[in-house]
Amino acid sequence: MKFLSTVLTILLLFIITSFELIAAPDSVAWSVVGIGGGGGQFTPAVSPHNPNLMFVSCDMSGFYRSTDRGTTWSMSDFRQIYSSTGLATVFSPTDPDKIWDDGRRDGRRYLLSSDDAGLTWNPEWILPGTAADMVCLRDEPLLLLVSIADDGIYKSDNGTDFTKIESIESGSYKLCENADDILIASSDHLYYSSNRAVNFTEFTLGQFVGNTPLGIEMNSGFWFVNTAEALYRSDDEAETWTEVIKSSDFDRGNFKFLRAEQNIVWLTTGGGGKYQSTALKSEDFGLTFEPVFFCNSSWEDTQNLNAAWLTLDFNCGWGGSAIGFDICRSDPNIAVWTDYGRTLATFDRGETWEALYSKYSDEGERSAGKKWTSRGLEVTTSWDMYLDGDITQIAYTDIGGAMSEDQGKTWKSTRGNGIPGEWLNTTYNFEYDSENSTLWGGFSSVHEIIGGWGFNYWNRQGSGGVARSSDKGDTWEALSENGLVNKPVTSITVDYNSPANNSTLFAAVWSD
Repeated sequence: MKFLSTVLTILLLFIITSFELIAAPDSVAWSVVGIGGGGGQFTPAVSPHNPNLMFVSCDMSGFYRSTDRGTTWSMSDFRQIYSSTGLATVFSPTDPDKIWDDGRRDGRRYLLSSDDAGLTWNPEWILPGTAADMVCLRDEPLLLLVSIADDGIYKSDNGTDFTKIESIESGSYKLCENADDILIASSDHLYYSSNRAVNFTEFTLGQFVGNTPLGIEMNSGFWFVNTAEALYRSDDEAETWTEVIKSSDFDRGNFKFLRAEQNIVWLTTGGGGKYQSTALKSEDFGLTFEPVFFCNSSWEDTQNLNAAWLTLDFNCGWGGSAIGFDICRSDPNIAVWTDYGRTLATFDRGETWEALYSKYSDEGERSAGKKWTSRGLEVTTSWDMYLDGDITQIAYTDIGGAMSEDQGKTWKSTRGNGIPGEWLNTTYNFEYDSENSTLWGGFSSVHEIIGGWGFNYWNRQGSGGVARSSDKGDTWEALSENGLVNKPVTSITVDYNSPANNSTLFAAVWSD
């Protein structure tokens, strides 16, 4: 019996120990670290009920939520909702916790809804195609409209059951809404309803033919339509239109995003002009406009962006012009701009702009080479990490890399530390040769090779190589003209069986 008791005791201890080991990972506390930003950010949305509530999507599939005006962000559960890079979040007119967005589940695209202000999401409707736009009328009872590309307009009075509006032909449409009014635009037609989509009046947009409207708005009795080249305004429900401004008037690139609320009208411009791209603002219902976003001081501009590391270590043009833009409908002084690296916002009608993707965590004035802390908008791929005492290195897509000297509390960009400019897009791999105190890195001009992103396969081009560092990655020396082809290096390893004074290094190279 004593032997059996001893065996049972040992077995019980083993079971308890095993259970603790199995359960331990569930109790691990995780927190976001990194430099923040650096990847494409899309479809910003600000709640009209609570301007502190914001959403942003990333082209790497992350969907991000902030409850403090972008001071901090959290990524939503990937099993609940993917990113929506083409469709912005839509808010209920009366319930501050009820919102809608589109997302993937089980390989299919759904209209999703949330009853807790975006914490959790439920699938409501399998979308019959790609959602091009969505609005919710601002007065009760509920009426939700969704534009399905190359199909038409669907409406719902409960957010779950949808019927197609048969009076509107198949196509891809832009939508806007007011109390009971709905305006729908195609390349050459407008459809207007003043009775909550019961019936529509159709207008021909003769002067817009060949210039597909990029945005439409109804506001304070005015209708607005913008193409890439011009903004048009009507004060008589499309009987007549006035060309208010042309993009060539500002020489800041073509127009893109249009938003209007109260007396304020916003427009964004793309690149390609003499001056940097900007946001244009009108405070007289769209009669006159002025540029109000200046990333740096150039030509006649005076910078009004409180910039973060990406603008300072790279440049203002790196993120490009806005690929997402939204305002707060209850407070049009608030506008959010997203681009291929940054989320930026103004809370004072464009007087000043703030970077919402990274927090300054250094001394003195903001400048290149300074330290930053992530706000939670970690939006780009991290391929590898190197840790040695207080030193941490992250290998990133798009932004090369970031280094921490305080165990991940703050970060600085590794741009400009010896990596050739044509290799700066992506760091794929680190390998530390402890025998020679050398950190090796694999670098590339092409990203997402390992992930199999389709872009990398139709052109099969790219440069890259190997570099070494004797100071744990603070500075690098690129290896060149030594027989290694100038192609992306996705993996490296040291053969520790080779002599320490003549180490063998292997590099995996992506090539055609």
